[in-house]
Amino acid sequence: MPLKSLMNRSCLVFSGMMACLSFATQGVASPAAVFSPYLDQIRQSLPSGWVMRLPAIVLLGEPADDGFIERLYVRVQGSSSPAALNVSLFSCTSGPYPCLVGSFAVDTQGSINAQRDLAEHQRLGKAYPLASGVQGYLLEGFAKQPPSPFSTVIWAQDRAVYTASFLASERDNLLKMAASMAQSAPIYSLGTAVPETPLLPF
Repeated sequence: MPLKSLMNRSCLVFSGMMACLSFATQGVASPAAVFSPYLDQIRQSLPSGWVMRLPAIVLLGEPADDGFIERLYVRVQGSSSPAALNVSLFSCTSGPYPCLVGSFAVDTQGSINAQRDLAEHQRLGKAYPLASGVQGYLLEGFAKQPPSPFSTVIWAQDRAVYTASFLASERDNLLKMAASMAQSAPIYSLGTAVPETPLLPF
């Protein structure tokens, strides 16, 4: 194969990999606008000392329908026993059919449930680097036991375990949002002193 053709093919493969694994622009991005009205609620719902991350952009469909994304409903669900935080996106507030689109969650790295889910994704899923020093694991819905209409990406970061979960049809967008989430600016719980240096990956 001619050297020029080989180099072009290599560049295409590399570009495709980087598009999936590094979606954020240079610098640390803020959470997507759809989350802005809920940031105070997220800070209040986070247990003391915890950190939450959210993607800088929400991607749905191919191409993404910005108008639809603007009409999504956000629900923040905090739990104290066990401690956890879940930020979910819905396409409706009520109706005869489930309208959950996806969710982003954080759990303490010492949680038994978080360790179990992380181990399952490491065993059954596929590894993808999400940020420097941060390895994510994608487990597609059909591979879960039992099968699920939702695929998930799980990773350890900030001494916590993060999960991004979306409909299986959003596989590529899920990977991009997980990478964006891992590279986004951290959201700190109320009363937490913001460190001068970034948190370590683990």
